[in-house]
This record gives sequence, structure tokens and C-alpha cells, in this order.
Amino acid sequence: MAGAIALDVNLVKPHPIKFGRPCLGAFFNFIEKQPGDLVDGAIERTRQHRAQIARVENLLTRREIELMLRVADGLSNKEVGSQLNISEGTVKIHLYSIYRKVGVSNRTSLANFAIAYRDRLSAN
Repeated sequence: MAGAIALDVNLVKPHPIKFGRPCLGAFFNFIEKQPGDLVDGAIERTRQHRAQIARVENLLTRREIELMLRVADGLSNKEVGSQLNISEGTVKIHLYSIYRKVGVSNRTSLANFAIAYRDRLSAN
């Protein structure tokens, strides 16, 4: 199940909230944080996202980023080449270079990396 969070029920205890509904103590710990803490955390995450975007943009050429995002869309080398007006062999050469620069070893890892990059771009 994507996005599921596992909690050790021995570490948390029910805590009553409005309308008498039980709630996990871990949830209350989050809610009880000062608004400033939450804002500081959001600012820090935004700073980290921007730094990661800058890192990718410094590592890869514009063309490599374009190619990487198409791979994340699930296109084959042939389809990527067709869309970018380059040969399938050139796509393979670009992919090898991207794998090396980003530090991944296969297409699936690159697609995951590219999706996270695209998500960071849209979050800013």
C-alpha cells in the first residue's frame, strides 16, 4: 500500500479529542507543535527541494533533463528519439551519461528519480 505509515501500537496510546473520538498519541504530538516549528520545517523542506533541483540542473544538460522526464513518462528509447528528433542510439548514449551523473543503474531507478525531480519542480 503506497504511502502507508506503520506505527507500533505499543508506543502510542489513544488520546481523546473533540467529540470523544480516540486519536493516536503520535498524531497529537504532531498537532501540538508550535506553528512556528511547522513553518520552519516547511521552509527547510522548500530550501532542500530547491537545492536538489539546482543540483540536478547543474549535473545534467537541458537535453538530458528533457530525455529523463520522457523516460519517467514511460516512453521507450524509440519513442523518446522520435519525439526529440534523435536516433535510438543517441538516446542510449544520453541515458548512459544520465545514469552515471545521477548515480542510478537502471531505467526504473532513473524514472523514480525523474518523477521526484518533476514533483519538486511543481512544488516550487
